[in-house]
Amino acid sequence: MLAGFLASPHFSLLPNVIDSDNITVWSDIGVIFILFDLGLDYNFNKIKSTANTAIIAAVTEFTGIACLGFACAQLLGWSLTDSIFTGCMLTMSSTAVVSKTLGELNLLKQAFAPIAFGILVLEDISGIIMMVVLSTVAAAGSAISPLSMLESIGLLVFFLIICFIIGIYFLPTFFKKTRQYFNDETLLIVSLGLCLSMVVLASKMGFSSALGAFLMGTLLSGTIYTRRTKVLLEPVKNLFSGIFFVSVGMMVDPSVVSGSLFTIIALAITLIIGKCIFTSLGVMLSGQPLKTSMRCGFSLTQLGEFAFIVANIGASYGLTSSFLYPVFVTVSVLTIFLTPHILLSTDKVYRRFLRRLPKKTAVMLIEAHRDNKNTRQQSDWKDFLQLYFTKITVYTVILIFISYIGTYNILPYCRSVIQPPFGDLSAAAVTLLFMSPFLAALMVSRLGRRDLMAGLWFKKRSNRPLILVLMFLKAAIGLFFIMQVFTTMLGLHIIIAIIAALVLAKFIYSSDYLIGRYLQIESQFLINLNAENLAAAAQKRASARHGMWLDEQFYTCAYEIQPGSPWIGWSIRRLDVHRNYKIFVIEISNQHGYHPIPSGHTVLRTGDKLLITAPLNVLQTFDAAIKNMGLGLAKITETVTLHKFLEHESQVRKEHDMLLCYAMPVTSASPLARSTLKKSDTLSKGKWLALGLERGDYTIPDPDASFVINNGDILWIIGSRQMLSSLFRDTTL
Repeated sequence: MLAGFLASPHFSLLPNVIDSDNITVWSDIGVIFILFDLGLDYNFNKIKSTANTAIIAAVTEFTGIACLGFACAQLLGWSLTDSIFTGCMLTMSSTAVVSKTLGELNLLKQAFAPIAFGILVLEDISGIIMMVVLSTVAAAGSAISPLSMLESIGLLVFFLIICFIIGIYFLPTFFKKTRQYFNDETLLIVSLGLCLSMVVLASKMGFSSALGAFLMGTLLSGTIYTRRTKVLLEPVKNLFSGIFFVSVGMMVDPSVVSGSLFTIIALAITLIIGKCIFTSLGVMLSGQPLKTSMRCGFSLTQLGEFAFIVANIGASYGLTSSFLYPVFVTVSVLTIFLTPHILLSTDKVYRRFLRRLPKKTAVMLIEAHRDNKNTRQQSDWKDFLQLYFTKITVYTVILIFISYIGTYNILPYCRSVIQPPFGDLSAAAVTLLFMSPFLAALMVSRLGRRDLMAGLWFKKRSNRPLILVLMFLKAAIGLFFIMQVFTTMLGLHIIIAIIAALVLAKFIYSSDYLIGRYLQIESQFLINLNAENLAAAAQKRASARHGMWLDEQFYTCAYEIQPGSPWIGWSIRRLDVHRNYKIFVIEISNQHGYHPIPSGHTVLRTGDKLLITAPLNVLQTFDAAIKNMGLGLAKITETVTLHKFLEHESQVRKEHDMLLCYAMPVTSASPLARSTLKKSDTLSKGKWLALGLERGDYTIPDPDASFVINNGDILWIIGSRQMLSSLFRDTTL
């Protein structure tokens, strides 16, 4: 920035740059690489881990500081538009400065650091939204309306979700499959090519180039080359970001700065005090202790580069006053310089503040997080609704995207190469084919976290009407998209379209192929999305003896059937206990002895003891079902891990009565490869159950019967000792 100032037309003692257009172009490229590098630091799981705290803190901070900044600007006599943007821009801190400061002070591993970075992510997202608003206002001119603003923000959300889904699904897989071709030069060229491609796409969609760069960075942050890409990108980013800061320095007009000294000091004080108070308050409201909250607030007391990027865009569009830019640059330099000193003063301010508080209040603020941990219970409804609406949103966006491509791309193409009406039929068929896995996900209730729904269903009867309404809503959304294809692409009458949609929905609901296809897509997406966490878990599992094995994630206990139980006289298959309660009956014992892995035709009698295994939360739901639905079962053993139970049984039982849990690798020669549990003859003939499946580092407890098993998967099975002999005989092992 100093070099830019010395080379600017405002400093006449040295040779200066008269034509700054070229500098502006290169500085725009600098902004692209700054935000691309920033995105590489923002892995989705890192954001998610502190999301609840960060959201509460960011909303509190944004509201408080925006109002404070607006009031300050109004007192300075600025226009309404300048005041609004001043309030919003004062909320933006610098990720680069915070990261550098915490690193130099050895504070990156402190409890407040991940919360601070979570807040910074949301601040950067708000900056991106501001850029969208600026470009929308600039494009609309005086004709801007709240509706068009909401339209632009809705389009932004749609764009982000589609890019996120497609990017997460394809990019990590692409890098894994082509890893042998990547040396440093190739990786750098491909990464920059992807970045600039997203920049072009974002620009074509009417968004800023900075948004495209940041988005591609976040998508690449989940690949295996994230750290290597950052190292290779560093010289390129430093070169172009240097030019950006040179252009920033060229914009500093000493006459404006000297004439606005009081304004600069007032804004800096407003920023520092506002961040210290409102950010600390927001973090504390999320349940964090006072010391962590204050450290968070004091670490964000600088104006980030995003603020004057936004100010520069606003000035270039003519939407904000030109004097804002040099003023904000000066405020940024001043507050960045003060950040380490303010952060180091946190503990001193914290101790002084505590001494001035009543003792009870001080103790409450110190132990807030501890009390919160002990008393807070995760709401089943909260988890269920969060998952439900997340999936509904994702599926709806995907289906809208496919519908749009089908209507405006596939349909015209088919009409141009195929005679009507076969062109329309072909386009509708292709569109529905691409939609079908996601329609299956909407219509088939057993997909997803069925244990959450079962828990709510069995714990309270009053929960059931709302659950039924939500399930109906999912199915209705699926039917709507099918009808939309029939009415828009085929021109069917609404009544005929409804009948046709119901028939097709029934086919999709009963299609194991479509359900299996969706499960394959979902598992691949989740593997890519959680690649970093899965790799860390695999490393931890490799260093442990058995602490991370699947038989440590399943629990077991025994129940005795009481006289009068509604289960008496019913077979296991007729009761459909696995589908209804998500439990495995791995053994029945009675006066006739032990019966490991009973068949579905086994009829239950009074006094039968059922040995059940399932994840712990599923067993808790089953206990609630026994109590609330009067199933007539009495729990007769304590709940222990399956591993511990089998270890104990191996010492007290005869060898032929023992149950075994085994991790079975699936090879290309195995009859299970490319098959499903439902279709497998090996499963139907053998006395064993599939408890879970491992695909790479990704574990799937209780996989759906339509899930396709691939070569290289590991299937966790439980059964009798004779089961092993039959599996060896059938060359499954």
